[in-house]
Amino acid sequence: MQRDEELIMVHKLFEVVNVIFLLEWEIQQWLMRNFPKQKYQLEKVLPIIDLTYLLLFYVILQIKIDVEITMRILLFLSIICACLHFCSKSLITFTTVSGFLTTGIFVTIFIFLLSLYFLGSVIGFDFLLDRSNSYWMILLLLIVIWSFVSTLCNAKVSTLSNAILSVFIGIAMQINSFVKSISVLDVGNVLLSNPIIRLISLGNFQLEIILFPVFIVLAVGTISCAAKGYWINKYNGGRDIEARNN
Repeated sequence: MQRDEELIMVHKLFEVVNVIFLLEWEIQQWLMRNFPKQKYQLEKVLPIIDLTYLLLFYVILQIKIDVEITMRILLFLSIICACLHFCSKSLITFTTVSGFLTTGIFVTIFIFLLSLYFLGSVIGFDFLLDRSNSYWMILLLLIVIWSFVSTLCNAKVSTLSNAILSVFIGIAMQINSFVKSISVLDVGNVLLSNPIIRLISLGNFQLEIILFPVFIVLAVGTISCAAKGYWINKYNGGRDIEARNN
């Protein structure tokens, strides 16, 4: 009986994941139809868009209106500008390692900050600023966003990109652990006489708080990309997002 319930839960989980991947495939097909590799006409007008955005930004700041209304207008304009930039390089972002490691990370941070803003508007910013209450919730939010952006990319590209980032974060964690450990060794006093090492040592705890959650996010992202790759080969006929020349 318990085994049957477990099988039902696994089946329901697969159905949810399958729906998400199918939705992503629809988005990927739309991107391939509307933003082929050699047709980035939008890039030609981006300087005009940026100039218009900066001009509107300045004008709105000069107008004496309610601060909350001003912030919402500026947020709306920022979203539009960011979306236009994203669309101009969307296929590059989702089909190349360099695009994913630049624009892909920027998109993730932008969506994350935007989500935090709306989340703070709903539950209160004081709650978000209380680390004891919001730490795991914020980490879960970042995991979901990063995994979604990663699986929206070409599976091979996102898997390699997550692996590259994981290696760098892993090396940083090892260096951080080494700096932390030398303070308890006899040689520690000698090394810590170096101002650079001493500065790194002082920031060791802060780095640990940052690096470990990032490593968790990348680990889950890598697993998500592997699952997406399996789904593509097994259920989507090997079809994945790719750059097109027409």
